[in-house]
Amino acid sequence: MLFRKKSRISSSKVKETRRKKFLTRILLVILILLVLFVVSIFVSRISNINIINITVKNENSVVTEKEILEIVNNDIDGKYLGLYPKTNIFIYGKEKITTDIYDKFKRIKNVDIERIGFNGINITIKERNPVGLWCGKKINTDEQCYFLDEDGFIYTEAPTFSGNVFFRNYGNIEGKEQIGINFLDSEKFKKISFFVKSIKDANLNPVSFLAGENGDYEIHLSDNSKSYGFYGGKIIFNNNDNLGEIFDNLMTILNERTLVKELNDNVQLDYIDLRFGKKIFFKFK
Repeated sequence: MLFRKKSRISSSKVKETRRKKFLTRILLVILILLVLFVVSIFVSRISNINIINITVKNENSVVTEKEILEIVNNDIDGKYLGLYPKTNIFIYGKEKITTDIYDKFKRIKNVDIERIGFNGINITIKERNPVGLWCGKKINTDEQCYFLDEDGFIYTEAPTFSGNVFFRNYGNIEGKEQIGINFLDSEKFKKISFFVKSIKDANLNPVSFLAGENGDYEIHLSDNSKSYGFYGGKIIFNNNDNLGEIFDNLMTILNERTLVKELNDNVQLDYIDLRFGKKIFFKFK
């Protein structure tokens, strides 16, 4: 009986000792974390590691340095959790600055932010270059035109131009907003642009493109420029057609002078229809 009683007392003391050691370790960890927390707050506020200098480089300079700095200064103003300054070079909101610049200025194509030492950042901006206009769903409307870039991305309103300063694109787009979306899928738009360039290189004068809702595409030629003995008209093809084959078929019929062999030099073309493979249909007005 005496042995059992001593055994119970010894076991109880071991448990109590283990419990005290466990609590001591917990308190030590909490104390270390608290010290690190206080030190991190202090260190984060040292001016040598906080953003003081901001430089902006813009290749095209439509968006001004002042406009970019306004976004940056707004995003690094204040503190995280009321403790850590947002100007700290290691925790400043780089991704948020980038996103906010893209959201406000659709004409900006690329934003690159790099750290300069421990208290500066450099922001390099690249703007979109206009390659044409998007002017609504249908040709010959008075709708507002918008600039689009080489990817077919619509990014800002365009002023009114007389004549054909820019190639015009027409067709439906998804959504209610005109700015900030693509006219066509980027790859498809690039293929169409290359096709239009090939037609120009072949001494035709395309002035506009229409993406029909039924899948048919049209390239309209200038009424003021004569080529191959005719002027005006449109070239019709389908959005699923191989553009290389379409171009070859077009060049074949033009170079054989099939279109104009019995006509004089004042003929106005109505259309050339290339939707049926080697069977090419055309009509004059």
